Amino acid sequence: MEADITLLEHDNRKSSNRILFQRILRQKTGIVGALLILLFLSTAAFPGLYAKRDPLEMDKKHRLESPSDQFLMGTDEFGRDIFSRVVHGSRVSLQISFFTVMLANIGGIVLGLLGGYFGGVRDNIIMRFMDIMFSFPFILLAILIIAITGRGIFNVIISLAVAYLPYSARIARGAVIAVRENQYVEAAKASGASDLRVIVKYILPNISAPIVVYVTMSFAFALLAEAGLQYLGLGARPPTPSWGLMLNETRGIIEFAPWTGIFPGLAIALAVMGFNLFGDGLRDFLDPKMKN
Repeated sequence: MEADITLLEHDNRKSSNRILFQRILRQKTGIVGALLILLFLSTAAFPGLYAKRDPLEMDKKHRLESPSDQFLMGTDEFGRDIFSRVVHGSRVSLQISFFTVMLANIGGIVLGLLGGYFGGVRDNIIMRFMDIMFSFPFILLAILIIAITGRGIFNVIISLAVAYLPYSARIARGAVIAVRENQYVEAAKASGASDLRVIVKYILPNISAPIVVYVTMSFAFALLAEAGLQYLGLGARPPTPSWGLMLNETRGIIEFAPWTGIFPGLAIALAVMGFNLFGDGLRDFLDPKMKN
C-alpha cells in the first residue's frame, strides 16, 4: 500500500513537472528574451572571451575603418575597435541598470508596502511626496540630480534610482491595497500576528508576481535612460566604453561613418527588446488565467 502511494506521488510530481515545462515552452517570446539577456550578461561578465582587442587601444593607421574581417564592426575616429567597445560597454550599461533597478525597487517597494498596508496619514505623506516627484518629467529630474551631485557613474545610478522611485512605490502600493483586505490577512491580524509578520508572510508572497514582472521590465527603461544620460555627456567620462557615450562620440562623424553609431544603437535596442520580451513572457507565465 505504501509503495503504491509513493509511486502515485512520484507520478504526480512527474506530471506537474511536465506541465510546468510545457507552460515554459509556450512562452516563446519569453524564451527569446531570456536568450538575449543571457547573451548580454555573458558579454558583460566575460568580455575577453568575445573581444580580444583592447577597447581603449588607439590605432591612427586604421581610423574610421568600415566593417571588415579584421574589424568586425569597424573602427571609430581614434582607430578603436567598435566591436570590442560594444562588448566591453555592455558591462558598464548593465551594471548601471542593475544597481539602478535594485535601489529604485527596494526603496519603492518598502515605501509602497508602508503606505498601502497602514494607510491613513502615513500613506498620504508618502504618496504626496511621490506625487511631487511625479510632477517632474523623469529625465529632467535625473538631470537635475546629476547637476547637484556632479557627473559620474555612481551619480547616474543615484539619479536614475531616485527618479524611478515613485513608479515602483505606486506599483507596490496598488498591489498591497488589492490584497490587504483579504480574509487570510484579516485572520492573521486576528490571531495576533505582528504587522511585520503579516507583511512578510502574507502580503509580500501575494504581490510578488506583479512586482517581479515590473522589476524585470524596468531593466529596459533603465537601459534607455542610462544611454540617454550618457549620450548627453552626464555619465561616464571618455574613453570609458559605454553604449550611450559611444553614440555621443559619433555625432560629428555618423554621416560618413554610420557604423560608428549603428552598432552601439543596435546593442541598446537588442538589450531593451530582450528585457521587454522576457518581461512579457514572465507576465503571461505568472498569470493565473494562463495556467489552464
